Amino acid sequence: MVRATSFNVTSLNLSYTIPTTWVNKVGIASARVYAVATNPIQFINPFPDGYRDLATSLYTYPTLKTWSFGLNIGF
Repeated sequence: MVRATSFNVTSLNLSYTIPTTWVNKVGIASARVYAVATNPIQFINPFPDGYRDLATSLYTYPTLKTWSFGLNIGF
């Protein structure tokens, strides 16, 4: 068994609703801009206390990161 210390941000959601006074000028009822990140930040210490087990650290797949951006418009 290997002890490892880590810090992960697994999900990050940011959105901004555009004020209706701005979007009503162009004929839109509502608008929102958003960004979603999955696993954007990951700090890992695979070798705590100076212990190195190469079989578990070199042959593992990294965590996938996903970034999504979008615009929601309501008429």
